[in-house]
Amino acid sequence: MTALDRWSQRASRWLYNIGVYGALPTLLALVTLEVVLRYLFNAPLQWSEMLMDCYC
Repeated sequence: MTALDRWSQRASRWLYNIGVYGALPTLLALVTLEVVLRYLFNAPLQWSEMLMDCYC
């Protein structure tokens, strides 16, 4: 493998880990919090929809 291939593979693995272990749990927690606040208190978060649009 060339150095570029190794670097590309490392960068790809790093970005995958950020997505799997960072973005997905954050989205799950945000959606859960949004549902709980909306149904229990009838008061959703103001910024959560904008943040979910940025993630998705």
